[in-house]
Amino acid sequence: MILEAVECGQDALDAINRDEPDAILLDLRLPDMDGLEILRWIRERDLQSEVVIITAHRARSARRSRPCVTERTTFWSSRSAATA
Repeated sequence: MILEAVECGQDALDAINRDEPDAILLDLRLPDMDGLEILRWIRERDLQSEVVIITAHRARSARRSRPCVTERTTFWSSRSAATA
């Protein structure tokens, strides 16, 4: 198992592009972009990576308002876990 951590959204896109991971732990709040932009990018390319989104900020409202969130997306917040 190889684990890679990145500091910002562009680094995440570069890492995913280099070698598609089996799983991605994705924060919604990144310094340079919205984590859902990365999720949309992943879905547009039909990548098979499992994505777990973590946040302490309104996961439920983001899930309702963003079409890039699908049944394959798992939200984890500090209060509860829910699968979209």
